Amino acid sequence: MSRRATMSDFKQISFATPGITTIEPGVGVGAVLTQLGQRWGLVSYALGVIDLFQRRGTRITDETIPIVWITHEGAWITVITQLAQMLCDPPKSGKFSNRSVQALLTSVDDADVHTLWTSLRRSHKDTIDAIKDARHKTVAHADDETLSSYSPLKSIDVDRCRALTADLGELLRSAAKSHRFMLSLHELEPVEIDEDFHGFPF
Repeated sequence: MSRRATMSDFKQISFATPGITTIEPGVGVGAVLTQLGQRWGLVSYALGVIDLFQRRGTRITDETIPIVWITHEGAWITVITQLAQMLCDPPKSGKFSNRSVQALLTSVDDADVHTLWTSLRRSHKDTIDAIKDARHKTVAHADDETLSSYSPLKSIDVDRCRALTADLGELLRSAAKSHRFMLSLHELEPVEIDEDFHGFPF
């Protein structure tokens, strides 16, 4: 029986598991893993919100359209920006360091982790490219031709994003294990956040 996950779950990073030597949070690989784990949780939760609204679409009324639209659009922007930052950003941008998977891999020598990264990029290339394009043309910038012709948000499939996020979670777990770092990532089923929206008028 699954329990209902909450946002606090995604910030649970354990540093005191018996038999596990952990890296101090805030430095090196531990800092990057902590940040990536928390952002992974935000994406998982946002995808659950999107799924919830899609399933409840027939119950949306004129009175609830504004809050539904804002929340749904905000969830998609969270998915796009967080996944793009984690998956597309290089270790550094100029003189500034990034907290991205590529930054993590510069400090992880485990061949299995690098193999997972290669497989993830190959398996989810179309989704990653669409996410990167959406961040560039609709979040970071308002590209006139793009916004006039189609909505990139609608072109990104929620199920493909879920599959991508699941594989990213496996990569983070593998990287944490290779460094004996205890990282708790809770998979979130869409139905589990239903109760979080009991205050919404639909």
